Amino acid sequence: MAAKDRISELPGDVIDHILGFLPIRDAARTSALSTVWRDVWLSLSQLRFDRKFFNYIQYNYVMASAMFIINKILMKHNGPIRKFVFDFTMFYLKDDEDKSRWAEFDELLLFLTRNGVEEMDLSFESSAYILPDFIYSCSTLKKLSLCGVFIEPIKASCIFPNVTSLYLEDVECDSKNLVQCPADLPMLKSLVCRNISGFNITAPKLSCLTICFTLRQGILPVNLDMKTIHSLHLDDYSTKDFIKELTRLGKQGTTLNVNHLKLGVDVKDDEISAFIDLLRMCPKLYRLDILLPVIFSIMKNHCSIKLNFSFISTLS
Repeated sequence: MAAKDRISELPGDVIDHILGFLPIRDAARTSALSTVWRDVWLSLSQLRFDRKFFNYIQYNYVMASAMFIINKILMKHNGPIRKFVFDFTMFYLKDDEDKSRWAEFDELLLFLTRNGVEEMDLSFESSAYILPDFIYSCSTLKKLSLCGVFIEPIKASCIFPNVTSLYLEDVECDSKNLVQCPADLPMLKSLVCRNISGFNITAPKLSCLTICFTLRQGILPVNLDMKTIHSLHLDDYSTKDFIKELTRLGKQGTTLNVNHLKLGVDVKDDEISAFIDLLRMCPKLYRLDILLPVIFSIMKNHCSIKLNFSFISTLS
């Protein structure tokens, strides 16, 4: 007796969710399972053109055909595309002929923004791609991740109107962004900055801020109101440099409303005072996550610090 096909009986949204975790090539392979599955992958709400996809293209075709294949998939696609992943980090476009292909990608993104895309994850190598203006005004976007893009001077007073989560890594901003009026992200709640500077914004609803490894100055957006932040995560970014940033912005000694502080940094001897200063700036702190053992040794050697900061109810 043949085993019952229980997977095919799952609700459509469950199948869509499961296949959404697969690279697009693997999702397409499910069409060979049965007639029921033949066109399932063509209605996926999540499309992933990740490194696995481009590796396959590189070894089986020529890279020039990548956009042709992607466009062909989109032409056959039925239904909404809620999430779009594009990871081009394994390639570096050197000449103008290669870079002219970005016009095709611009058209692809324009198609997505006009058809209800809610989440985009775009990754490139060495700021090779200039983010087109129409992305800033996309009203359906709620979550956006950008890596290796270049941001030209922002002319709009409001950008990413409904984005609640924004991840920026190795993003280059035109220096003119610093002298122009800040762009407002009215719905932004979570911001991750990794090796980026010169991003001039306001975000009145921002509550979660993560600052990751950076060798640059000006990591904090100039006009960002730190008092709205309730969760602060410094990941491989020293407390000393963070205090310097606050000083640069004239915010040293500012009382923060942070109640959850997460540190993933190596606190050296010359940074102990900055670490203490940061704690003092957070009188509402009740949770402190420490990711490196060296900080525990500091707390033991300066036990009075722990006693004086009785407002910290959780140490992990």
